[in-house]
Amino acid sequence: MNLDQLNKWLTLVANVGVVVGIVLVAVQLHENAEATRVQSEYALTGAVQSAEIACIGDTLSEAMITAVLRPSELTEAQVYQVWCYLDVAISATQYTWLAYRDGRASQETWDNAKQQLVAYMDFDIGRIVWNHLKSKSEFSSLAVDEIDKALALGNGQEELLRGIMTDVRERGRDRAVAAPKSQTGDLDPRGTAPQPQ
Repeated sequence: MNLDQLNKWLTLVANVGVVVGIVLVAVQLHENAEATRVQSEYALTGAVQSAEIACIGDTLSEAMITAVLRPSELTEAQVYQVWCYLDVAISATQYTWLAYRDGRASQETWDNAKQQLVAYMDFDIGRIVWNHLKSKSEFSSLAVDEIDKALALGNGQEELLRGIMTDVRERGRDRAVAAPKSQTGDLDPRGTAPQPQ
């Protein structure tokens, strides 16, 4: 083998190495672009959710209790609070769906997110909000059908809350009747205020 043939073989190997290197760089650029896109989506979602959370305000618990137990008594402001809260839950579930669809989340993760959404929406106002927002979401028709079926089955959140509230009220009444009265005007050992004599 002479020097000229050796140079040809070395040039061929070098050219193949350059081509392989270019392919690897292209693959890496594609992966980086995808990671940047996903990161941008999450940042945008976070910004939107932060704005919606700010709209929820600090009286959401009152609005949710009213929405579940006495929906006809909701004020317009409370409806808006509940809508924003549920929209945040839908958005979070939607991004889990997109990650599942794109292979970045497991079936178990998607199932858990779906069940969590059902827990948030399992009351009359929640179903109304879902019916209005599902067509505007990025869920596939399959995902919408899965959520609709899960909501139709429900998970008893409304009944659970009503049961808890009933038990709490009954226990409060029982304690009020049985509370010992303090003769000194101080709090009794359980921290209950003295009863007028």
